[in-house]
Amino acid sequence: MLDLTLEDTIAAIASPMNASARGIIRVSGPLTAMCVQRFFRPTANGTSIQRKHAVQVSGSFALQDSLIPGQLLFWPTEQSYTRQVCAEFHLPGSLPILNLFMKQLGETGIRGARPGEFTLRAFLGGRIDLTQAEAVLAVIDAQHAASFQTALQQLAGGLANPFHAIRESLLNLVADLEAGLDFVEEDIEFVSSQQLQTILGQCLETLTTIHSQMNSRTESSGAIRVALLGHPNVGKSSLFNRLAHEALAVVSSVPGTTRDFLVARIQHKNQTIELFDTAGIDELENVDSTGSRSLEMIEWQSQSKSHAISGQSDLVVVCIDSTRPTTNWELSQWNSIDERTLVVLTKLDMEIEETISLKGIATSAKTGRGMDELLDKVVEKNRALNHNTTGWLISTNARCFESVCQATNSLLAARSANLQNLGDEIVASEIRLALESIGEIVGVVHNEEILDRLFSRFCIGK
Repeated sequence: MLDLTLEDTIAAIASPMNASARGIIRVSGPLTAMCVQRFFRPTANGTSIQRKHAVQVSGSFALQDSLIPGQLLFWPTEQSYTRQVCAEFHLPGSLPILNLFMKQLGETGIRGARPGEFTLRAFLGGRIDLTQAEAVLAVIDAQHAASFQTALQQLAGGLANPFHAIRESLLNLVADLEAGLDFVEEDIEFVSSQQLQTILGQCLETLTTIHSQMNSRTESSGAIRVALLGHPNVGKSSLFNRLAHEALAVVSSVPGTTRDFLVARIQHKNQTIELFDTAGIDELENVDSTGSRSLEMIEWQSQSKSHAISGQSDLVVVCIDSTRPTTNWELSQWNSIDERTLVVLTKLDMEIEETISLKGIATSAKTGRGMDELLDKVVEKNRALNHNTTGWLISTNARCFESVCQATNSLLAARSANLQNLGDEIVASEIRLALESIGEIVGVVHNEEILDRLFSRFCIGK
């Protein structure tokens, strides 16, 4: 279990465990100033740079009988990240030097930090809330630009700000209601029933929006629905079979072989992808005087279904035959590419048509070329789409979902009690329940099990 007290002084190597020009040892706690005085020797007549809340000084560190050149960053007040006196020792990035210095610190009563303990202290000290602590971990673990950007937005408070605003409004409401109860005999009204109803309605509206975003994030974290779209005989079914690792679709040189759609569920990098092979799309040029397509009814129904599936899918993969010239329909698809669309060039094992004017992911169902790249792009595009839409980290979403539901239900009960004139005591009681649920989201109310589960996933030094 993590130590939730702040009495110990902790230290950790905060730089990567490999040879580098600079290594960093981070220290936080009551013994930090003593540690600086004991081991740091500022350069004579050296310059001291005053940062916003820290001092940066060049000098040397005493390491047994030697002096090792380096720099000190020292936060002497509670304006540091951990809200404690804090320091960073910047030394040469030699692991033996860093380990020896850590051993030296341990001999003075400073213990090694556990995973996530610096961020835990920032949380316990009120520097960050629990959603921001989760965002710190997400920034460290981010594998893509979209996930990194979402984590940064959450770290900046973009997710917690609405909860803090709701909490502030509800705290004021409870204070007004309880003040009114204290002066009930004087018939003094601190907040009217109409004002109460308006504020509760505004808070509920915000929670409803958040709940909707969380639902969207939860649904999108399941299987990715991907539709293969393109002209007849461009190689969709061959591509489908190759990705599914099974001959599910009939492959033929005769256009229009696929009349209905086929579905295959595949796994790629721990992500489920639901792949749809759709009927070929013909050019929309053969229209008679009545406006009806000059296709057989079954073909028309098949293509209508293809359009419907592509519209309901998370992503659409437009397949273009690299062995023949680009058509008007393919040009129109290219010109209307959005964040839901990927373009692949098929049959790259054959001779490429010199007049093809479009670019895309080069694939060959025969040789397997481009299959991993295509699936990587599907996962990456879906992740970017989801993060841009909701701005919720998956870990935060999973932890907060139940609390948002409970807060919403409590505020609905408070509003109902107010409408039915059941008494300010009942209304205030329901609002306090909502405050408790919101407090769990931002970490005002917390338990050790949740904190241990979150911060133990951090690396040491963070």
